[in-house]
Amino acid sequence: MKHLPQMPLKPTLVDFFNLRFEEAQHTMQSATRALKNGLPEHVIFACLLHDTGMALQRADHGYVGAALYAPYVDEKVAWAIRYHQALRFFPDPAVGYEYPEMYYELFG
Repeated sequence: MKHLPQMPLKPTLVDFFNLRFEEAQHTMQSATRALKNGLPEHVIFACLLHDTGMALQRADHGYVGAALYAPYVDEKVAWAIRYHQALRFFPDPAVGYEYPEMYYELFG
């Protein structure tokens, strides 16, 4: 069993990300990029939360994460979290997003 570092007595969200969430670097990078690109706050927030469902379940973590947050966040944020796994395979040339290399590896 993997040993986890000790949490402070009064943990913050940053403590959770740094000490319990392996994908923290990725989600922080995603949110930072969205912020630097001037995207709306709800997009930045969705970027920050999009992979947190992996802490519970990896396979369909978008659905799990959205189910956790839906009662507390804007419906756009929950939608983005729920569908982010599939949306990466839809290019959006208007913003410079083309198919990722993984798309071609999986689907030709």
